[in-house]
Amino acid sequence: MYSLDGYKLLLRVNTKALSGAADSCIPVVYGDVYKHYWSQELSDLKWASVEAHNLWIANGRPNNRVINAIRRDAKYKYKLALRHAQKIETCKVDE
Repeated sequence: MYSLDGYKLLLRVNTKALSGAADSCIPVVYGDVYKHYWSQELSDLKWASVEAHNLWIANGRPNNRVINAIRRDAKYKYKLALRHAQKIETCKVDE
């Protein structure tokens, strides 16, 4: 039948054809398109939460130190602001 090189070539050709068809037929939608409530404040709070989490990991994931308190506080502020923005958006949609 086919040699190993023949199968590799066939696979490469089929993959390229399918990828080209997908690129021309399937629309690309980025994840933040549906988040109408997203703001710069939420981006800043998320960044601060991620940075605090990374700091916590870098310090060995302490449970009862100041670093853990910073991480929890940043996460709480981000989640609270996110819920508030989502709630406001829901109220706008209902009106």
